[in-house]
Amino acid sequence: MALPKLNQNPLYELEIPSTKQKIRYRPYLVKEEKVLMLALESNSASNQIQAVLDTIQVCVGDSIKVNDLPTFDIDYIFTKIRTKSVGEIAKLKYTCQHNECNATTDIEVNLDSVIVNIPEINKEIQVTDDIKVIIDFPTYKVMNSIPEAVRETSAGLIDVIAACIKQIHTEDEVILTEDCTQVELTDFIDSMTGDQFKKISDVFEQIPQVTINHKFACIGCAKENSIEVKGLENFFG
Repeated sequence: MALPKLNQNPLYELEIPSTKQKIRYRPYLVKEEKVLMLALESNSASNQIQAVLDTIQVCVGDSIKVNDLPTFDIDYIFTKIRTKSVGEIAKLKYTCQHNECNATTDIEVNLDSVIVNIPEINKEIQVTDDIKVIIDFPTYKVMNSIPEAVRETSAGLIDVIAACIKQIHTEDEVILTEDCTQVELTDFIDSMTGDQFKKISDVFEQIPQVTINHKFACIGCAKENSIEVKGLENFFG
């Protein structure tokens, strides 16, 4: 006698922040949770990112391509899937923000209250009078293409920005960067002045993040703290 298989159909719906596309998803199952936990225990950011992408793909199906979505969409979708899989509450630790109090308080945040605020961002950047670049938000595919040891360095930022430039417009032509090599793109960025590069890097500082606004009373001084919980690392486990 064959045992029944459970939870085969999508049960919930969410809206992708950047596109407003509505998708259906199911919770992740024990077999997928095992992969996530192994990735978490590996202490490898690349392994964790790939495990999240793989989990989202199997829970959502073919309605999206996870490698094409910006990082904040992936963080939002995974957080929503996580709430339906292992619960809405995440247990975190925060140090009091008030002066002369270093007490650390255990807090519980409701992941279902996660939001993504997407500001108006002009992704067409006029670098010089006659050169303009068109950029996209970074994806985790881009992030995982950069070695972990480099990712958080200045060189890593240049690599990320280079990978996110989709077009370069000159007075005479439109250059599609998919036709360029990584070396060519890096050389293009290296040829910029500091002010020109800042025009691009400033846009990346505005990239949205998944956020939860939370208040808690410090266990040490009893004063209220207002915090923003940001980033996938807080919602992973």
